[in-house]
Amino acid sequence: MRKVNFIFRIFAMVTTCTIFATAVFTTFFSHADSLNPMILWQIPAVSMVCVLGCLIYPWDVSMSKKETGIRIFLHYLYINAVVLISGWLFDWYNVKSLKSVMYMLFSIALIFAIVSAISWRHEAAVAKKMNEKLQEYQKEKEEE
Repeated sequence: MRKVNFIFRIFAMVTTCTIFATAVFTTFFSHADSLNPMILWQIPAVSMVCVLGCLIYPWDVSMSKKETGIRIFLHYLYINAVVLISGWLFDWYNVKSLKSVMYMLFSIALIFAIVSAISWRHEAAVAKKMNEKLQEYQKEKEEE
């Protein structure tokens, strides 16, 4: 159940950030008068494919700093590939425009950083709470 909650929490964050990035892009760069309604299906679909990349991290297994760094880098490359290919297929940006491609790369990096930071902070808070509960439990056992 913890994995499912994690996946849906990340999905919600990725989708929300992507909607904001789309709003900024269409308002300031493409000056589109309207959006194709299909984008309302495309954003959640691409977000879910991106979230599946989180499964690269093992559950309940500690990793070395080197392994963690490698997995984060591979995850970031995966996200870039998914978003850039999907964006090209769905015509979200103009591949021939350097400005458009750079905005996509910047958006991917920013969303990845925001979602990662929030996720890591949340997981640290959960770990701290679990450690506090464990200490309380051990203290109660010692008092018996």
